[in-house]
Amino acid sequence: MRAADDFVGPAAYAGPWTWLPYLLVLAVVAYYAWVVLLAGRTVPEAEEEFVSRRNPADSVRGRRLQELDRIDQAVRAGRMPLRIGFQQMSAQVRTFVGEVSDVPARSMTLEELRASPHPRVAEAIALMYPPEFAPGEASLDDFGRSLQQARELVRTWT
Repeated sequence: MRAADDFVGPAAYAGPWTWLPYLLVLAVVAYYAWVVLLAGRTVPEAEEEFVSRRNPADSVRGRRLQELDRIDQAVRAGRMPLRIGFQQMSAQVRTFVGEVSDVPARSMTLEELRASPHPRVAEAIALMYPPEFAPGEASLDDFGRSLQQARELVRTWT
């Protein structure tokens, strides 16, 4: 039987080629383990120095005042359009009210805010409403007045 003498068995792969599939599988498993176990964790933010343990609203108040300052600086430096400044200022006031009270100010219209038990919120938002939705009709002075009222509301909220 001549064909049996010509038969050659399977060739074996040498060295690194044998271990490459195992290393690739190990790399994929390690990647998924890293994503699931480590990447989902966030480092908690350090509390600011103005946080009062007696009144948690102080922490919220401080953060919102910082955001209002950031918006003010960006608008006055020309890095943020005036209309966007009004929109972000309104969002900060609404977020603050929602965080420290039971009023869902973020999702309320101006009329709903006027009907709420907190008329000061409606007054502050009413100043921001026209420039927020009608671009080009507000000035930097209007922005300053609205910002002053927003800061006063956040500072004096009880």
